[in-house]
Amino acid sequence: SADRYVKAINARTEEQLRNFNGYGTNQTALLNNAVLIEKGNFIFYAVGADADTMADADTMADAFRHSI
Repeated sequence: SADRYVKAINARTEEQLRNFNGYGTNQTALLNNAVLIEKGNFIFYAVGADADTMADADTMADAFRHSI
């Protein structure tokens, strides 16, 4: 199960939010809009201006299909 990795990713995101608190408004906004998708044993995590685009259904389906 990928649960422990999801927990680690969430913990790291929270740590980074604390690190940027008060001065890294751009970074904080990106972290708050991060995309985390779990599918079986696979995890997709993206932080950035294009995180939603990277996680669109067609892109994710293609990525998961090629990783099996």
